[in-house]
Amino acid sequence: MRARALFVGTALSLALAVAGPVSAKVPMAIVEANISGPGLGGDGGGIRIDPPAADQMWESGIVNDSKWASLSEFGVAQSDLGPRYLVTYRVMFASGPEDQVLRQELYPYAKGGPVTHTSAGQELRSGPDRIPIIAGWYETSTEFLEFLVGQGLPSRNPLP
Repeated sequence: MRARALFVGTALSLALAVAGPVSAKVPMAIVEANISGPGLGGDGGGIRIDPPAADQMWESGIVNDSKWASLSEFGVAQSDLGPRYLVTYRVMFASGPEDQVLRQELYPYAKGGPVTHTSAGQELRSGPDRIPIIAGWYETSTEFLEFLVGQGLPSRNPLP
């Protein structure tokens, strides 16, 4: 139990550090994260993560500005990624009633550890402010994978 509490505290600290530059300007929260992909049921329902657990999704690097521009820069080959999952985030700002959607690819079983990819052209709006989301690849942690498994992701790659 103590280890779990330490993990949650560390994850929240990381979330604040990752979200810090954006949230210092405009407070926001992930109000829902939906993950779809192989091994998550044939009905296409996938996994839905709601608050407070959704706060741990910041570790995916969705608003982190220290991403790699390409896989080769990251040192991972396309064949080393494993299956692709799609994460759809609903994000809400404290300053407005409307929520917004961001999308990210998740490769939880990549060789060397889980990675995510955020595609170009996404942004968030809070009133007149536009916050661009930086495209690229981001390395996550084994703790993030453990969190995802706890939310329903298969513990091992479901594809041969």
